[in-house]
Amino acid sequence: MCKPFTGKPFIDNHGITRKGDKLDIVASGFENRTTAIFDECITDEGFRKLFIDNASESTSFLISTLSDYAESNLI
Repeated sequence: MCKPFTGKPFIDNHGITRKGDKLDIVASGFENRTTAIFDECITDEGFRKLFIDNASESTSFLISTLSDYAESNLI
């Protein structure tokens, strides 16, 4: 069973509360690289599938892959 988050959450530049887990790190890196809002992009079916299919990859790989997809298809 997963342990509950016990760290202190923080608020990013968009006013979104983040807790610093892998998803938040990817979202923050994606937003810094593209200036797009991750929470809006994840509503796109192709973006979401790409994220889920590659969730076990490194954060840098995910950020790069999702950024490339977003720049080609969403932004």
